[in-house]
Amino acid sequence: MSFRLLVVDDEPDMESLCRQKFRGAVRRGELQIRFVSNGLQALDALAQEPDTDLVLTDLNMPEMDGLALLGRIQALRLPLRTVVVSAYGDMAHIRQAMNRGAFDFLTKPIEFADLDATVAKALGVVAEVKAGIEARRRMQVAEERHRFVREVFGRYVPDQVVAELLESPHGLRLGGQRREITTMMVDVRGFSALSEQLQPEAVVDLLNRFFAVAVACIHRHGGTVNEILGDGLLVFFGAPVAQENSALAAVAAALDLQLAMQDFRREAPVEGASGLAVGVGIHTAQAVVGNIGSEQRAKYTAVGSGVNLACRIESCTLGGQVLLSDATLVKAGVSVCARRWGDVHAKGFRDKVVLHELLGLAGPPALRMPARSTDHGCLPCRLGASVYPVEGAVVSERALQGECIRLSERLAIIESRQCPASGTSVQLVLSDAQGRRRGGVCHGKVDTDAISCEDRFVIHFSYADPVFLQTVEDLLRGVDEVERRRRADPKACADRLWCRACEDRHGP
Repeated sequence: MSFRLLVVDDEPDMESLCRQKFRGAVRRGELQIRFVSNGLQALDALAQEPDTDLVLTDLNMPEMDGLALLGRIQALRLPLRTVVVSAYGDMAHIRQAMNRGAFDFLTKPIEFADLDATVAKALGVVAEVKAGIEARRRMQVAEERHRFVREVFGRYVPDQVVAELLESPHGLRLGGQRREITTMMVDVRGFSALSEQLQPEAVVDLLNRFFAVAVACIHRHGGTVNEILGDGLLVFFGAPVAQENSALAAVAAALDLQLAMQDFRREAPVEGASGLAVGVGIHTAQAVVGNIGSEQRAKYTAVGSGVNLACRIESCTLGGQVLLSDATLVKAGVSVCARRWGDVHAKGFRDKVVLHELLGLAGPPALRMPARSTDHGCLPCRLGASVYPVEGAVVSERALQGECIRLSERLAIIESRQCPASGTSVQLVLSDAQGRRRGGVCHGKVDTDAISCEDRFVIHFSYADPVFLQTVEDLLRGVDEVERRRRADPKACADRLWCRACEDRHGP
């Protein structure tokens, strides 16, 4: 360890004595010495080198004497020690010096043995003081680090993940690392429409109930809730703590959540919550993960095209559906049961993305995705249909006009000269033979692949409120019972020559 010594004395002999006495320590790099001739110069030196460990000062000096310097050094509250070396060795001067913070007092002429012992003792005390300061600093850093981890991750990751982060010496440094993670995007379908009918307190209560269910499912499988986005969640598996198979963990969490949503809808204390459903998109890819920001404000997150693609995949889902990318399906392994859903053009990506619909896990125990509805095929009808494209959260003012020729509680088949692109989000409004609008809100996604006729397309409902579903029930109540029974088996449906909406596009 190297110490800094500041000698304050206007007598040249003092500098010569110190250079001679401490030349060995200086040569070995154990001591650095600086010489000044009065108190004002000493204060300037301390301002330049606040890590000075020991000051040897005379009392009688020009411009600022030693007693005044002692008072000023004491006010600086530096972890150094000051030793007075003076010819004025009377008790009055000694008492004044000690009262102003002097560590010890030596009288001139100096005894070398006395100087050695005093300097060694003073530097020993300084070393202990600085060690204590460093220990407190490290403790404060550790406490701050623990507080940061608890605040940033405590509510959004499992307890074992928090514990591992706290044990990691480098877990919170700013910066990132590249690793493979699985991103899961979750969105509640129909929540915005339902929230418009509720009081603010009821909206918050319902949303908190959903997050309690969702976060519990995610934590059970080691996921990290990175962001709450309105009524949606951005979740990472494999970060901040690596997982053996992040893809399988994400798939299991998504299935767990879809099963838990059945109880959530049943138990939610809000009329209309029975129509809520969750869409989940999952993708596995390389990403840069880490703390991004500044020392004052940082956020743990992941950056990469894979994160964006997970969001795009989620936007393709229907309520109650989980869609997986090719990469996730391969990485998750053979225990995942899925079927090809289709190829989509994802915004911002050049190539088509192959999507697979999750059906279940082979187990043990074997788990299957819940059915997205209780009906058994669509029934014939003749209703006016206005289809409003939805971009983001904005519903277009211009509608595509057509006729609804088949209808169920989960889909509608529209006949129209205008056909939206497959995957387009839409709002559907039905009207009766007299052109009167029927009640209720229905949102869905267009599917053209299930229909072989150019002037027809399917709208799979992502959310239909109770009023809309009641409208559907009323409209279909008059359908011939023989026709109703015949259509209960999609394979017996005469429309299957041109329509695969039921047999290819819906859950197990």
